[in-house]
Amino acid sequence: MLGKHLKLSHQSSSDMSHTDFYFPEGEWCSVFNVSIGCITGPMNYTLSSQMYQTYVHIREGSIVPLQTALVGDDSEIRTTAELQANPIDLHIHPTFQMSVNASEDGLKEFGGKCVAEGRFLNDDGEVFNVTTNQNRYEFNFTSKCQVRQPATNI
Repeated sequence: MLGKHLKLSHQSSSDMSHTDFYFPEGEWCSVFNVSIGCITGPMNYTLSSQMYQTYVHIREGSIVPLQTALVGDDSEIRTTAELQANPIDLHIHPTFQMSVNASEDGLKEFGGKCVAEGRFLNDDGEVFNVTTNQNRYEFNFTSKCQVRQPATNI
């Protein structure tokens, strides 16, 4: 686990073509390989694997900032200031929260919203001001949606 929002599954053995990985409670979706789909835990789930293959999954209800352009041997990032020049992608995997309301005629109306939250500490490498949390950002996401449907009105 990389915090409570990300899960890393890594294969380091050369003699396996598939590996069972444990997924804690909740829905987990692959960040980089969407064809894998989502996995609902708690459960062990078998994924194809090669030596040093890695899967990254995001938990439902999470917003995770990632800088994916920095990966690989071609990256020339050496300082925090150089890091600041690159864009940050927000990966949002909302969870559905159902609501029940009484209508004017006394019938129940079912609806819901999708919500997610996350936190990002942006260290510019120069400002040292932790007392006012100057470089800390909290993200809260709410959208209209239906269960098992993509969020809308983002």
